[in-house]
Amino acid sequence: MRLWTLAKIFLWCALLCACAPAPTPTRVTNASTTAAPLPTRAPTPTANAQNARVRLDPEIYTYWISGPEILELASALRATDLQTNAQTLLFQAPEASQYMRIKNIFSGAWSPDGARVLLTFANYADAGGSLRLVSADGKSSETFLGDGKATYEYALWSPDGKQLVARTVRAPSCIVLVEMDGTVTRELWCAPNEYPRFWSTDGKWIAVGHYAANPSAEDWTAVSVADGQRVPLKNLAVQWYDERYFPWRKLDAFTCSVPSDPRAAKAFSFWRCE
Repeated sequence: MRLWTLAKIFLWCALLCACAPAPTPTRVTNASTTAAPLPTRAPTPTANAQNARVRLDPEIYTYWISGPEILELASALRATDLQTNAQTLLFQAPEASQYMRIKNIFSGAWSPDGARVLLTFANYADAGGSLRLVSADGKSSETFLGDGKATYEYALWSPDGKQLVARTVRAPSCIVLVEMDGTVTRELWCAPNEYPRFWSTDGKWIAVGHYAANPSAEDWTAVSVADGQRVPLKNLAVQWYDERYFPWRKLDAFTCSVPSDPRAAKAFSFWRCE
């Protein structure tokens, strides 16, 4: 009797395994990169928002690159009302291309009047380029300075709203000043893995972080808008605009946190610098 009972159990197990749906294979984007999105909480911004009414908040997910290492990426961008905590969806990033199935918004900055958000995202699939202007209510968006290529990333408004600073995508990667019609006014500095993050309130300096910069900003550089001169940021006594907030928040100093997940690459992130 016991043998018959064991036989029935074995038969049921065999049937369940045979009828269970086959696992869906993980999509491989290239020889060494596989997507593995895992929901995680967005970085917590500092409580000192000054008189800001709204903040840009990314929807963060993790992406496995290879071995044990993962990246934090932003798949969507929302505007958070700092009085009510209500959120408005501004933009959902598309997949960068059919071969690179990541979704990543590099940066976002409120316009000086708070009417629009300038964002940059990974886009190698369509002719829209990598810059987008989105209305403050998220109901409309338009390609900005699109030339059919992913040209710029990490774009910020100048304090007077007449220029942008951005990083060029293609080598040699340079930090450039761009007029609102798309004309590159000046190359300020060309170096791999450096990114503009803050513009000084007097309009004279741009704070630049390296891919693996010290979170305390000790290793950051300030680049002169006038002539491209570089000085250690810690040697300057200036205030900085944080365009992630509107009205723009003024900072005497800032720091960049690192992901809490030990598997995460300790890479520069626009969203972790405050």
